[in-house]
Amino acid sequence: MRKNHSVLWLALAVVPAALVLGGCVGRPHQPFRVSDPFPKECHHGDKHEAKRYDTWERESGRKHIDFSRLDKDEQGEYWKWRHSR
Repeated sequence: MRKNHSVLWLALAVVPAALVLGGCVGRPHQPFRVSDPFPKECHHGDKHEAKRYDTWERESGRKHIDFSRLDKDEQGEYWKWRHSR
């Protein structure tokens, strides 16, 4: 009987953790909207924009950071690069 309780407690600990962590994995590029303040445009972030952002990160030698976590100056560098293409 004690063994069954151990399995139950283990399941109660593992399943919620898997659900939380699973929500963060496997979705590298969710659609988003972002305002580009330089020419005052609004971009729809989709897989194409994400691919361009990945290219910019690679070309500029940066580690991957979600665009929303970049400071305004770094976002400005991306938009300058993006509009030069």
